[in-house]
Amino acid sequence: MHFWRALTSHKDATAFVTLDEEQKLHELSFGEWSRQIHRVAVGLMEKGLEPGTRIGFVASNSTDWLTLCAASWIVGACVVPLIPGRERRETLRCLARSGAEWIVVTDSAALDHVRGQADQLPAHLRWVVIDARNLPTSEAVMSLDDLIQAGKYREHRGGDKLLGKRMFGLTEQDPTLVLFDPLERDDPHGAFFDGPRAVRMIEDLGGDLRFGDDERVAIILSYGWFHAFAFAWATLLAGRAVVSAPSLRDVLDHMPTLAASRMLTGPAFLQGQAKKWRSRVEQAPELLKQISGEAPGREDAGAFSFSGALSALGEKAALRALYDPIRAELGAQMGSIYVVGGRLPGEAYDIFEKIGVDVLGVHGYPECGVTHLERAGAAKRDSVGRPIQGVACKIDGAREDGSGQILVRADAMFCGYWDETGPRHVAEGWLHTGERGAVRDGFLFIEDAAESS
Repeated sequence: MHFWRALTSHKDATAFVTLDEEQKLHELSFGEWSRQIHRVAVGLMEKGLEPGTRIGFVASNSTDWLTLCAASWIVGACVVPLIPGRERRETLRCLARSGAEWIVVTDSAALDHVRGQADQLPAHLRWVVIDARNLPTSEAVMSLDDLIQAGKYREHRGGDKLLGKRMFGLTEQDPTLVLFDPLERDDPHGAFFDGPRAVRMIEDLGGDLRFGDDERVAIILSYGWFHAFAFAWATLLAGRAVVSAPSLRDVLDHMPTLAASRMLTGPAFLQGQAKKWRSRVEQAPELLKQISGEAPGREDAGAFSFSGALSALGEKAALRALYDPIRAELGAQMGSIYVVGGRLPGEAYDIFEKIGVDVLGVHGYPECGVTHLERAGAAKRDSVGRPIQGVACKIDGAREDGSGQILVRADAMFCGYWDETGPRHVAEGWLHTGERGAVRDGFLFIEDAAESS
């Protein structure tokens, strides 16, 4: 109910900016989106989705993903975001551990991948397929279009009244969300949240993001990453637009058209950008190749130095050769790139600083969502930022800048693990994360395995 009121209060604002498969740009308002959610919710209820049912999302990012998520919440289901494309065994283990009985996949190929041999999985499972092309029909498998058509038929034949009764009959203690660690683990466990804690987790992040007017956020990570899930909903609940396209490649290739002002990604995106920069140097005049160590026959051939090459080029030439093209690829509106996990080469920070884009760290845990965030004008290289509102952090047993296990306390701490066990525990209100790090000047620095050893 809280989310529904928030979404409908922004009815005239843009909720989504999307490219279709023909590369045409579309905008969907919150008012239009709310009507879609309502219809899908009635359809889910008509198809038998009961309160408390866990619904696992093993689908790629899309507007439809978030529509199904919101509709599932409205009818009282518990949403379980998972990363698509993972090894089937791990996906099935997470679905089983969360008790998911409904499963959302992208298309018929993804359906076949997750189901495998149909007789290997429980017969009562229900499947929702977003892209219905080449979809075999059966009572257990339905498309998003099936839900919409069922909702259309029922919404004016008592469906509205039934949906209202369902919504107002839900309680705050009902399970709402189950989050898994995005890193592959042999023994995955889902942390579950009731409604108030899920709301608090998402809205605390939204408050710290401090959105300006008319902002658009591109989310490159799968929504199965809890960071991406939280960013998407924090953006929408603040009345700002989420950018999407049929594929990750489409998003990256059309950033100027999509005009995102912020982006959430992993370090792999920026590493991919570095490969493009290397390619530009390789295609540059012979002098630049020699400067950068790429000339054949040199002892240090293969060494790659942006700083040496760009200092020799001069500021104006470097602007034309590198900075302007990167700025153009990201779009004129891009102001901040949030990076989950990993450290970036110093030269990558230098280049983004030159083009006026802030590279900001993000960190968190599935037991409490995003806990740390860097802000524009308040960042330190290699850190993951300061705690967001509602979160406290300390280093267990450390003095001053010493390192140790990271402990986190959050207002939105999880209710527990779904199967009552898990990799982390809470003692005296503090989550023992199992990670090592250090706090310097209020910023958290994560130690990697090599440093810890």
